[in-house]
Amino acid sequence: MIWKSPSAALLRALFLGACGLAACAASAASEGQLRERLPLNAGWRFHEGDTPDADADLTPQAIAKLCLPVGNPFTKSPAPPAAGAPENLEFTKVGFDDAKWRLLDLPHDWGVEGDFKQEYPGDTGKLKWWGVAWYRKSIDIPASDDGRRIHLDVDGAMSYAAVWINGRFAGGWPYGYASWQVDLTPYLNYGGKNIISIRLDNPAESSRWYPGGGIYRNVWLVKTSPVHVARWGTYVTTPDVGGTRVKVRIQTDVENDSDAAATVRVNQQIYELTMDGKLGKPLGAVTSDDFEIPPHSRRTRADDLVVTNPQLWEINAPHRYTVVTSVAKSGVLADRYETPFGIRTIGFEAEKGFLLNGKLVELKGVCNHSDLGAL
Repeated sequence: MIWKSPSAALLRALFLGACGLAACAASAASEGQLRERLPLNAGWRFHEGDTPDADADLTPQAIAKLCLPVGNPFTKSPAPPAAGAPENLEFTKVGFDDAKWRLLDLPHDWGVEGDFKQEYPGDTGKLKWWGVAWYRKSIDIPASDDGRRIHLDVDGAMSYAAVWINGRFAGGWPYGYASWQVDLTPYLNYGGKNIISIRLDNPAESSRWYPGGGIYRNVWLVKTSPVHVARWGTYVTTPDVGGTRVKVRIQTDVENDSDAAATVRVNQQIYELTMDGKLGKPLGAVTSDDFEIPPHSRRTRADDLVVTNPQLWEINAPHRYTVVTSVAKSGVLADRYETPFGIRTIGFEAEKGFLLNGKLVELKGVCNHSDLGAL
């Protein structure tokens, strides 16, 4: 999350004071080098159909095997890095002329743009969502980004997505309903143009309902320091809600993507979050001792803070708080990450049903497949 709050300077001062890191204020790795999350939806080229040099290496099974290592942080049995990825395919080359491809903005679903045909399977909307399609986009990476980690975040792409950057295979994700991330850093041309190519493949008869096709959710370019909070790297819980003091447990995964060990210090601060999403009153802070993270690895630490007289999250009064996690490497502020959360109790009782903060709440809803099924 990019922090645009006017109180950013105040937070920096509080953090540096708490850590005793006065030298950070003059560091080059300060405001311009902190985390950025930039929208990447505009100006993609789209082509329905496969590259002329497609072969058996691009089957869904092969793509899944190549892409599974991207999900290693979320698996109990990490997959080994895949070898033999097809590179410099015609549609992935920097010099390929895609001017005749359709220009569009994401999100995009090629299925809903087609014609209804009665001969198509009746359970899937009578629209052609299956097949292969490609997306390409040129992005400029400034020379000043050299040394940062740069990732492509895709909120949803249907399906068997494979990503190439400047003709080199970077990763992807086979499952169409999940969000995923690809590290572009090793393949980038800093100070120049870079070509992102994404191939999607929806196998026929792979769904009982209309799943859609294309990059149907937002896409982001995320830039961080090599030492940073991992993707989805914070886990905030309130294990004991009741009374006037609520303990907030903050679990943080910090990654070191550099080639050397890093000495790290983490500061956690809790703020009230206003109804319009801005940081309000600070409620407490805690700073860790220095700890070391080996190269290309992560460390998890847990911190506890207390919120006094909390405002509980209710349906009609959705009070929220935010944890601001600041990470310093060797006395230099390297990352800042925000995690909004609410404080409430939930429970189910056989005689009453669902209880929110001890009060009965009726749950009403539908089984919502992509197109609400027969609805």
